[in-house]
Amino acid sequence: YRREEDLIQDFIDARCYVAETACSTAANLYEAFSTWFEANVSKRGMSQKKFGRLMRLKGFEKVKRGVYEYQGIGLQV
Repeated sequence: YRREEDLIQDFIDARCYVAETACSTAANLYEAFSTWFEANVSKRGMSQKKFGRLMRLKGFEKVKRGVYEYQGIGLQV
């Protein structure tokens, strides 16, 4: 049941790749998630704060390098 409700993992599986050398800005990742979420789940989006909290639970931490980035995850082209 928990896996069926894991929207962050569904997004990662559909739109991202996980690799030690990957990184993506927090803004780009959230924008891609919002687009995916609206197309696949609900027109009522998820807040950026909640998205960040769920990403932390998945083990992805934001780091600041001029802009905030998530290390270890990138967007598929």
